[in-house]
Amino acid sequence: MQASFKNIFTTEISRTKHTHILSASILLPIVITLFSFVEITPMLFRGTAEAGQNPWRYLCFILFENYKFLYPILMVIICFKLHETKQQPADAKQLFILPPKKIYLYCSKAIILIFCLLISLLLALSFIFIIGKLCSIVYPLMHFQDYSITNLITAFFVKLFFYNLSIIAMQLLLCTYFKNVIISVGVPLILLILGISMLYSGCNHLLPYNHSFQAALDFENGNGFVMDKTFYWSMLYSVLFFVWGALVVRLQRVHSK
Repeated sequence: MQASFKNIFTTEISRTKHTHILSASILLPIVITLFSFVEITPMLFRGTAEAGQNPWRYLCFILFENYKFLYPILMVIICFKLHETKQQPADAKQLFILPPKKIYLYCSKAIILIFCLLISLLLALSFIFIIGKLCSIVYPLMHFQDYSITNLITAFFVKLFFYNLSIIAMQLLLCTYFKNVIISVGVPLILLILGISMLYSGCNHLLPYNHSFQAALDFENGNGFVMDKTFYWSMLYSVLFFVWGALVVRLQRVHSK
């Protein structure tokens, strides 16, 4: 008897407990947000109160400079960690009489990674609004209560979600096809550096690893969520690499260690 997708998905979820990828996805944004806020609190008092600047823009400018690096790197690392688990728990194979379908394993991993990304972004977004609300009550001199850029902040996180889907798709393919940490992690980091160098060029939308940087630039420029060429290229890469990875798994053209 061959395992159903539900059984395989449940097994994959149980394996993630040993990787702590969900914990990392939740804690890292919150820790970065908290430390960034503590660091720039004196500047918020001096700068925004005296110059009449929007404290939301000031706070988010600092935070989003960190987030644009965090999420591409985070997706690369947790994708690799998730793929590592299939070599660790040998007892999982005993749950099934026949080997589980590889396409089910692939889809399960994709869903788990997308879920980690979504939860991480939702918590980071909520935490920023909570900090702003608390400051408006406890420290009214910061003037958080006098301004609102909810749409811009939300647009940034919506872009991060869609833009990082393409990175997840590419990482799934790399980790599925190659069982080598140098390729699975090293290549994306090189592409990230390359993407930074292309950010202000006319073809920056062609490399998904710099799309998070584009989201930060859009926030600085006051651009909300717009379905521009960066968005369309990101969606194209997401579909292309998810399908490509599924075909690789389906045809079992996977390199062994």
